[in-house]
Amino acid sequence: MEPKPKKPAPKPQLWLRIGPGYRAGMRAGAFVFLLAVALGFTGCGTIWGSKGKAYFVRLHTFSRKQDEKRSRIEVEYAFEKYIYLNPRPTVDSRSVIRVEVFDVPKGKGLRLFLSKHGRFGWLQTTVTHRGKQLVIMIDGDYRGPYKISRPEENGIISLPGPYDPKEAERVKARAQKNYKF
Repeated sequence: MEPKPKKPAPKPQLWLRIGPGYRAGMRAGAFVFLLAVALGFTGCGTIWGSKGKAYFVRLHTFSRKQDEKRSRIEVEYAFEKYIYLNPRPTVDSRSVIRVEVFDVPKGKGLRLFLSKHGRFGWLQTTVTHRGKQLVIMIDGDYRGPYKISRPEENGIISLPGPYDPKEAERVKARAQKNYKF
């Protein structure tokens, strides 16, 4: 038997294999890189058409102490003073059909009109948390407390504020867009 001929030694490979898909891969990589740079400079909202704040109103229950057993959102309400919000709001803009703005000393107040679903949730909240305070948040910023004095069935929440007149009008203007059926 004749010995098998030896295979030629493989050619040394470059660390980057250049083949037919190389250019397409480079184009895709360049596109992803440029998109990341654009998002870094402009922010996601600018590319997808968001014009800043959504003026989304939420009412949360809270505690003054961090609870290890429950997840809470830490919010600074005064200089280096924190409260811990329940991450699920009791009421938010998704259940507000419309908003009215009314005058209060030093600014404007908001009157929120709730949908049927929101009205039921608000009744449960006012019965469960009677005599307690909730926290008013607009776009994730602390806007003050709201004290529940009695159960309310009418589905109208009056937030006396005072709020900046421009902000109050923007909340009113965005109410229909933020409402979900």
